Amino acid sequence: MTVVAVASAVLGGYHVPLPTVRDGVSAGVPFRRELPMISGVFLAAVRTSSLAVFEDVAGPAYFRMRTNLTLATVAAACLLSFAAEGGAAGTSLGIVFVRSMLIWYGLALLSERVLGAGLAWIFPVASVFPLVWLSEGDWWDWTAAPASDLTSWCLAGACLTLGVVMTAVTRRRLRSVLAIFDKS
Repeated sequence: MTVVAVASAVLGGYHVPLPTVRDGVSAGVPFRRELPMISGVFLAAVRTSSLAVFEDVAGPAYFRMRTNLTLATVAAACLLSFAAEGGAAGTSLGIVFVRSMLIWYGLALLSERVLGAGLAWIFPVASVFPLVWLSEGDWWDWTAAPASDLTSWCLAGACLTLGVVMTAVTRRRLRSVLAIFDKS
């Protein structure tokens, strides 16, 4: 996380060149718009292990510990990223960096749950293509929207909520809920 925050502070203003179909037109996207994806994927990857099948059936103490560790890790990543990006590029871009990181973290949690442990990177990486090549200040481009953009904050809330809810649905919990409906 520290490496990504420092890289964003140092290299964030660098424009990554993009291929274009028009002659004489150079296109690029600031590196700082895409770096939060790496942080979001790293945050989700911290949660995975090779014992995922056993973790799904763990007791409440384990889930409390895992939740507390996740909250502490996400809070530390947000603070560190905001401090580094805010110091290098200004408070507004620091807020946008944190918002983008939270959106990609939610997508990474969803990807991990849908596709399996170790595959948290797929949905976030898939979202980069439309953000980089297809958007030109569109309403859905959360990486270019200002820090106060309500739509982007709603998207951040929706992605995080969906990711957290999908992560909370374990086999044991799903069986408990289904058992309630079987009795009716």
